[in-house]
Formats: sequence, structure tokens, C-alpha cells
Amino acid sequence: WGHQLDCMKSKIKVFSSLLFLKKLAEKPLSDSYWHSFHDRENFEFGVMSFPPYHKDPQKPHKSDEVYYILHGDGFLNIDGEDFPIEDHIIFYVPKGTHHFFHSNSKHIEAFYVLN
Repeated sequence: WGHQLDCMKSKIKVFSSLLFLKKLAEKPLSDSYWHSFHDRENFEFGVMSFPPYHKDPQKPHKSDEVYYILHGDGFLNIDGEDFPIEDHIIFYVPKGTHHFFHSNSKHIEAFYVLN
């Protein structure tokens, strides 16, 4: 799903979210909508693939979250306010804030970061 490059004393991880989503469409990894590339202590990032018309089960997180929408439609409700989903838009959701995706007729695919 990605590859690692040796960099002196540490490892640098390089991922292609578009390649990951293409492979995910061919063979889902699990029933989860969330697919982490990296999940360590207080830092996680990966891709979200949310099917059309599904109920988003999210609860408020203990971390701030950023979504970069790759493509999709519908809305992201943040603290009671609906924001339209558009390709290549970025959303910031502060920790503890109620939020969920809804009313999408297409897959919503996004890169996310929790910190």
C-alpha cells in the first residue's frame, strides 16, 4: 500500500492515497470505512472510504481531525451545521466536536489526519 525509503537512522514512509483507494475498491481490507497508514500514540493518518447512503457511526474524537476530500458528495455536519462535500476541499474538526457525513449519493473518499 506504500513503500518505505531508508533515510540514515530512520525510516521515511511514502504512500499513494490514490493507489491505495484503487486497490481498496478492488478488494476491501475490512468492513471499516477507515484505513490507517500510520497509527502511533497521538498521531494517525489514512484514508476514509464511505459508501453512498450509509449512516456514519462516528462519535466525537479526543483529537483534532482534518479531512482532505479527494472526491464525493453529500454533507459533513459539524456541530449541527451542514457543509457541502466537494472534491479537493479541506475540513478541520476540533477535538470533542460532534460531526458526521450524510446524504451522499457517491462514495466519499478522503485523506484524514488525527492529532
